[in-house]
Amino acid sequence: MSILLEKDVGMTEYIGKHKGFTGILKMRYQDFMVNEIDLQGKVVHLTNFDTEVVREHEPIEEKAVLHIPNDVLSAEDIDGLKNLDGNTEKAAFFVIKTVGMSKSQRTEIHKTVSQLFPKLETKTVKNETTDEQEIKVMKFFSDSNKRKRSNKDRGFPYCKFVLYKENIATMDAVNLILKKLNLRHARCFQYAGNKDKRGVTVQEVTTSISPERLVPVNQILSNIRVGNLVSCKTAKRLGDLNGNQFSIVIRNTLDIEESDLKAAIKSFSQTGFINYFGMQRFGTNNVPTYEIGKSIISSRWEETVDLILSSCFKDCSEETINLIRNWREENNAKKAFDKLNRRSSFEGYLLLGISHFGPKQLVQSLARIPRNTRMLYLHSYQSFVWNRIVSRRFLTFGDSPVVGDLVLAGNEKEVYMHEENIDNYSIHDVIMPLPGHKVTYPTNSALQWYKDEFKAAGIEESMFDHKVKEYYLPGAYRKIINKPNDVEWDIVKYNDYQKPLLASDKDILQGGERPSGEKDGKFTALRISFSLSSSCYATVAMREVMKRDMSSANQTLLGDKHKMECSNAAPTSVNVAPTSVNVAPTSVNILANTNE
Repeated sequence: MSILLEKDVGMTEYIGKHKGFTGILKMRYQDFMVNEIDLQGKVVHLTNFDTEVVREHEPIEEKAVLHIPNDVLSAEDIDGLKNLDGNTEKAAFFVIKTVGMSKSQRTEIHKTVSQLFPKLETKTVKNETTDEQEIKVMKFFSDSNKRKRSNKDRGFPYCKFVLYKENIATMDAVNLILKKLNLRHARCFQYAGNKDKRGVTVQEVTTSISPERLVPVNQILSNIRVGNLVSCKTAKRLGDLNGNQFSIVIRNTLDIEESDLKAAIKSFSQTGFINYFGMQRFGTNNVPTYEIGKSIISSRWEETVDLILSSCFKDCSEETINLIRNWREENNAKKAFDKLNRRSSFEGYLLLGISHFGPKQLVQSLARIPRNTRMLYLHSYQSFVWNRIVSRRFLTFGDSPVVGDLVLAGNEKEVYMHEENIDNYSIHDVIMPLPGHKVTYPTNSALQWYKDEFKAAGIEESMFDHKVKEYYLPGAYRKIINKPNDVEWDIVKYNDYQKPLLASDKDILQGGERPSGEKDGKFTALRISFSLSSSCYATVAMREVMKRDMSSANQTLLGDKHKMECSNAAPTSVNVAPTSVNVAPTSVNILANTNE
């Protein structure tokens, strides 16, 4: 399959009347920063790398220097533990003598070793010769039940932490952490949504593993950081967020005058944008995720397996590809899994499931893939249909409400527009349903459009009430127009596209400041920040501002051309404050010293 373009997933229309312009989004991954907004409306930031865990809703006290009493660990014990910690042999161990010690004293040793040496684990054993109890300290290579229990203290079974990542998708970041920490299942991490790969993103994650297990992440992974650890009572669920705050650089803005740029951002701030689901909703592999969603909804299980497994062909040898294509034959799934370069992948989980349950028990095999991922396949199909229907609606009816449209009333109950109430609503009130078993569909032409989409996919409406209850889709509603909040922007000049124009949470933690640009820079960039509600896409918002195809294929072409232009630009070392442009004080503020 060729690379997806916006038109392939139903994104064809704009609502603003302003002039568009050319620019490059995400030329550097550092040009796109996302901070999650939690359910309390607070922007999530990485503010510390501390490994100390505090209770949720309890204030974080200043971390004290760890003191080791002489009666807990001797100097000889500390030296032995340090040597073991640096030992690469799996069978290596160290014994702490505890002759004459009480259970509480041994417990204190266990706790102290866990704090000082998170890569080691302890176990009380009996000396075979003396029959005395002693503590055996080993390298930590597997997830022990004792470590799991230590995190489930007094009704706080989960650890919530802030995940900061650079140029890696959330799912891939979780898989990488699993691999580095020698954990098996992605299910032990929960998060509200998958953040973009190409960007610097910050979000909250919960886990059932002990906080001590997370400590090595900051030392062994260069593009991932964890911090702000808090023990909590409940795990994150998909959709547990209020939105996201975005800080974005659009480089090499062309074909627009200052007055037109003002008009574009004013329209964006006051009118908003068509609330399409963005390209990342539909995957980056050779098989769009909505195709997998179709097959799951219609219970075409063999087709589902074929589609998912074909996503890893580009990284496999011909021998492995042949095994994967013939996964129905005995032992082929296990052989293919053993040859995969990335076993901690969704394709790997599926092959492992097939090898365990057999090629006839595909529902059980698919369940080896984390539920969040499987539901994203279904949601992708819903999003695909929604995009296509909304585009037809704007093409047919324009940007005004019409009879038969749906709106949400004051009690959050969907109601139809009719001649008597249509003047009470605007286009910003109109909603469109995502397909499901419990939604109400519009009574105008859109009703038939939905039926046409289902028929083309081989789906009957009754299939949304899925026989496998895990895949039951009640449906939902989504406003067809969305408006951003807290829009701030300015213009900066630059010569080198590789020089940063934003400061990340990690930059700020390390004492960095927001870049100011170059006074005599040859190229112009739009620097903009804003907040969107959950399930809204910044790339879609920027698409409305610029009126250009923001798909990766199109942006890559523009980026490659700009790299050549930058190589010919004369460098300059003069740093000045950016040139600011004021649009409308009531709706747009100048970006000045904003904490991004």
